[in-house]
Amino acid sequence: GFAVVSFDSVGSGGRSREADRYYQRHPHGSLLGQALQDLRAAVTVLQQQKAIDGRRIYLLGSGTGGFIALHAAALDERIAGVVCVNGLTPLRVDTTDRALGGIARWSLRYPWLPRLGAFVGAEPRIPYDLDEVLALIAPRPVTVVRSRHDLGTSGDDVRAAVQRAAPVFALYGPTTALRLFE
Repeated sequence: GFAVVSFDSVGSGGRSREADRYYQRHPHGSLLGQALQDLRAAVTVLQQQKAIDGRRIYLLGSGTGGFIALHAAALDERIAGVVCVNGLTPLRVDTTDRALGGIARWSLRYPWLPRLGAFVGAEPRIPYDLDEVLALIAPRPVTVVRSRHDLGTSGDDVRAAVQRAAPVFALYGPTTALRLFE
């Protein structure tokens, strides 16, 4: 009863070479933006399939895929819900002393959001954070799964982000639409 589409987003897996010189070709773009555009196109194709219920398209992503899935659902109301596995790393507390080097990994090491590099050392000034991305998805269901040994972020940070988004979900009804599993 399920149709599953699995693909590598730009810059990962079989598409890792596409990231080479990406910013030379697209100086004002971002790998995250390209991944979101690709995902939007995939949703459009799915909705055109007669065997697919276009109102029940859910995303599941792990790590960077979860990060992308959250952003995609926040920006595309055709996405019915999200499961994000180890992909919710609050940005404003992701400082350079963290195990993975903080937000620099999103802008320098793996340049998904190159302009985020301007906030290395000034993380509290980042214009948005993932609790706000979660809130934009409400009232659609979001399940955040966090491994207890996730090097990317602390459990306290993830729990705090989910708690900050919860009141927005509560405005729409039962708070079961936003769940955290550790």
